[in-house]
Parts: sequence; structure tokens; C-alpha cells
Amino acid sequence: MMLQSLKKVSNATNLKILAIFLMFLAHIYEMFGAFGAFFLAGISICAWDLMVEGVKEKKVRPFWKGLGLFLLPILLALPVLFLSSYLTSENVPPLMVQIISFFIMAIPNILVVEGGYIMVYLGLLFYIFRRHRIAQMVILARVSLFVYLTDPMSVQWMMVFAIIPMYFYNGEKGRGMKLFFYIFYPVHIYLLYILASLLG
Repeated sequence: MMLQSLKKVSNATNLKILAIFLMFLAHIYEMFGAFGAFFLAGISICAWDLMVEGVKEKKVRPFWKGLGLFLLPILLALPVLFLSSYLTSENVPPLMVQIISFFIMAIPNILVVEGGYIMVYLGLLFYIFRRHRIAQMVILARVSLFVYLTDPMSVQWMMVFAIIPMYFYNGEKGRGMKLFFYIFYPVHIYLLYILASLLG
């Protein structure tokens, strides 16, 4: 009876509300945003669609566009590696350190994204298997296990518990509230950043 009730209320809107609540708690702890992970996952998804379009329609141009877009965050990591090694030099002026640090954070690349490259490719895999929920759950479990085995001290492996709401999702949209979700993310990041600055 309880499981049926959970299934009934587990529409897209309610699960998004649960997700932003948990994300908000995580960001209070970390005081960092995950925008980079979402952005790079979005780039990977666009790249995937272009490559699939190129293969299906036997067109070279969309495929190469997609491949280029897919490789972009990886290629943009190269100047970050170079600049990071430059910062370790002792005779770098403080102003130069600030400028380079800002430049490193501004470049969308796979090295400085929250959660690392794993979160980017997890987003892509979720998109590829968007019509196969069991496959998504298996992927999430395997990625969580990999994260735990590579870094047991990290709490990132706990994303495996997202399998629970994924299982109960009933496929319904719910109330939508698209505008709320678009506004909430940047607003809560700014507020937490300001709060962290004031308290720090």
C-alpha cells in the first residue's frame, strides 16, 4: 500500500522538488555550484545528437560537428593544465595568479567541473538510455561503485541512493513549475556564495 502511494506521488515535478532540496543541502555543505557539470553534460548530449544524426542520415558534417563538440571540453583542459603548472612557480605575481585562476574557472573544461568528468558522462549516459530506466539504474549503481572504489572518502558514491526515486518515478509530468526550477538554481547559488563570503 505504501509503495503504491509512493509511486502515485512520484511524478516529475515532485521528484525535481526532492532533487533541489537535496542539492540545496549538498551546496550548503560544499558552497560550490554544479553548473559546470550540467553545462558540460549538455554539451555532450548535443554532441551525441549531432553524431547520431550524422550516422543515421549518412551525413559527414553533423557527425564531425558532434565529434568536435564532444572533444571541446577535453581540449579546453590543456591550457588549464599548462596554466596550473605555471602557477606553481614561485616568482608569479599575485595579480597574475588571480587572473589565471579566474581564466581557469571560466573555461568550461572537464578537469575543474564539480564531480569531475564522471558526472558529465553520467549525464550523457542517462540521456542515451532515457527510455530505459532499468539501464539508467544499473549505470548509476556501477558508476557509484567505481567512485567508491577510486575514492572511498568521497561522499559522491551516495548518489546510488537516487535509484530509489528513479524506481518510483511514475512517468507523469506533474504541475511543471519550469520557471521556479530555472530561477531557483542561480538564486540559491548566489545566496549561498554571499553567505559563505560574509561568514568566511
